Amino acid sequence: MKVFFKILILSISLYCIAEIIIDFKLGPHYENFETSGFSINRLFKIGDSLKWSKKEYDDSRWVNRKVNFDTTGVFWMRQKMYTNSHKFVRQAIKIDALASYEFFWDGVLIGENGKIGASKNNEIEGRMTRIFIIPDSLSNYGYHTLALRASNFHLNNKIRIHGIIIGPASKVYTTPIIFTIFMHLLGGAFLIISIYYLFQFTYDKSLISFLFGLLCFMFLLLIIFEYVKFYYSYHYSFHFKRLFIIEIITICISLLLPLFLASRFKIPKLRLILSLMLVIICLIEMRVFPGNHDSRIRYLFAFSLIISTIIISWACFKKIKGSGNALASIVPSFLIFYYYDVLLFISFFVFIVYNLLSLSEHQKRINEEKNAALIQSARLELDLIKKSIQPHFLMNTLTSVIEWIEQEPKKSVQFVEALAEEFRLLERVSNKKLVTLKEELELCELHLKIMNMRKGITYSFDYSNVTTEAKIPPGIIHTIIENGVSHSIVKKQLSFVLSESINKERTQYELTTIGEKINVQYIVEGTGTKYIKARLKETYGNKWKFNQQPKGNIWLTEIEIYN
Repeated sequence: MKVFFKILILSISLYCIAEIIIDFKLGPHYENFETSGFSINRLFKIGDSLKWSKKEYDDSRWVNRKVNFDTTGVFWMRQKMYTNSHKFVRQAIKIDALASYEFFWDGVLIGENGKIGASKNNEIEGRMTRIFIIPDSLSNYGYHTLALRASNFHLNNKIRIHGIIIGPASKVYTTPIIFTIFMHLLGGAFLIISIYYLFQFTYDKSLISFLFGLLCFMFLLLIIFEYVKFYYSYHYSFHFKRLFIIEIITICISLLLPLFLASRFKIPKLRLILSLMLVIICLIEMRVFPGNHDSRIRYLFAFSLIISTIIISWACFKKIKGSGNALASIVPSFLIFYYYDVLLFISFFVFIVYNLLSLSEHQKRINEEKNAALIQSARLELDLIKKSIQPHFLMNTLTSVIEWIEQEPKKSVQFVEALAEEFRLLERVSNKKLVTLKEELELCELHLKIMNMRKGITYSFDYSNVTTEAKIPPGIIHTIIENGVSHSIVKKQLSFVLSESINKERTQYELTTIGEKINVQYIVEGTGTKYIKARLKETYGNKWKFNQQPKGNIWLTEIEIYN
């Protein structure tokens, strides 16, 4: 229910923002047919004659096109415009056209954009957007005739007149800048978030941090290339290159958004989801679905939002923490199909903020777990040392040393040296999270040497079938060996055999203790077993399995580590 109310509140808020934007952008500031609800009556004719600029010229036989048609060369465009402005307010007209042209207003040449030519070589390429001031004598109340004499040799077979807006000069100049400032404030927020999480990725190597930082950076690029036309009037031939760049950025966003959510909520079969997304993107880009550039952009965002909503819904079904807020933040984003422009970035900024808070909580939990792990690691380090120098062991060892000093001084020196070497190696490995199997086996050999000198029992240790460069938590094999020595009832010989099995899914170590009798209850419940499990938990999380069981006079211990 809370999620439903969040969705409702966010949707209403975004809808109100859209209405405010539409009213501000298309309300009382501009006066033209596009914003007044009338049909656009643009008339085109291929050819060239200056008499076509006259207001009274009969253009009833010209081709009527709403926006554009496909051809290359010199052409004319005429359109009726209407103004009801106050006579003391200076009027300006903004023209977005992919052409070089001369601009006539009621038959009077007002200005030019580039230089019209008969071929690409002698045409000087015009700018995409130009604003012209209309003389006060020509801006009186009523209908006027706009005429463009144009050439478009820098484009292949495309005539595009994207927008013509007339209104008070102050509004025509400032309104796009106001929007651009607002959007670049959002872009600045995206930039800061992306820098933070990309730097975070260099520290923690987290795929979630990388995808989130890259997603924010792509939104920043999209803002830049969407709104660059408002503060930099580029040559008109660059327009389709800009649209291509926008489409590439949109493809990246439509991929990154579901991938981020799938990684964030640990969705299974990630490769299948990625393959499905790539197939749909290919279908959109191959023009399987009807429409132009704007339609393809909407298809890409629609498909990305649908896949993302399915992923979050699955996470909600599994009751994964943070999924409810994610759902509440992404569902209102579907309002972008009501008003695509600014609402796209506002709705996704809301989504980013929600996920930023969620990731902050997630990072806080990770830091708490890391601190707990450090405390646990320090405790395990002490446990390893304490376990190896417990009073019972020291008392028996010192008793043996005293006896050997009196009877066999040379043997006592060898024993003390072996004991010192074991303690040195213990001190070296105890503060590490992982050690090589070679170091671990060396520690085991030293311990067996000491126990052989103390008890007079022959201990054998076969580890010929293991990879000594592999890494494991320190002391776990040593602890199993130590348990076997301490709790096996033997008179002459005790054997240990360590084997290794590796496949794509896991690595398994199997240690077999061969003796006469073993105190089963003590090994299962003892301190050593608890130490082994704690070390495995610290290093591998839940990706391990520990099992030990008797088989006659054999004690079998298995450790499985999953990839």
